[in-house]
This record gives sequence, structure tokens and C-alpha cells, in this order.
Amino acid sequence: MSGFVFDENWRLLSNVLEDATDKMTRAEILDEWPEDHPRPDMMSLKRWLKEALAANLLLVEGAGKKSTPYRYWLAEAEARWREDPMYRLNELQRETAKQTLKNLGYRK
Repeated sequence: MSGFVFDENWRLLSNVLEDATDKMTRAEILDEWPEDHPRPDMMSLKRWLKEALAANLLLVEGAGKKSTPYRYWLAEAEARWREDPMYRLNELQRETAKQTLKNLGYRK
């Protein structure tokens, strides 16, 4: 990690992810960025997420494509989310859509 700059940005990023009720895309993370802090550009956010992944600070799923974007979350959030029936429903819908696209041969 790149020291103080990453630490400060990770504090803000992890706060956004701690408040999440589901796995978040990069765009969703930016939408939820605290208003009292400058919002990063997409490239900076990508770099911070990549650093956090390398440090095992968060998890990711997806292929980074329009139909299956990367979704990020904190590992400890999963236990809390599993208690929420809406989260389980959303996960089931996402899995069904992913399988349907795969069966149709859709790759975008």
C-alpha cells in the first residue's frame, strides 16, 4: 500500500462499504461517497479498490463487463446481509440472470 494517501482513502472507502446493504459497483460506491469529502475520479477509485483487494481488505465478484460488473464488499458484511431476506432474494435474482445470460451465450 502507498502509505498515508491510501490509508485516508481506505478510511472513506471502507465507510461507504460498511454502510452498504449489498455488494456495490464502482459507480454505486461513487454515488454513496460522503458529500463532505472530494469524490475521487473513476481511475483513482479503481486503483484504491485494486490496492484494497491486494491487501485482502475486501472481496469482489463479477467479470468487469456491462452485464456482470465488478461488485465489491467487506467480508464481514456477508454474515449481516444473510440475515436479510431481501439480500438473499437479490442474490438469487443476480445468480439467475447470470445463468440465463450464460445459457444464451451473452458475453458483453
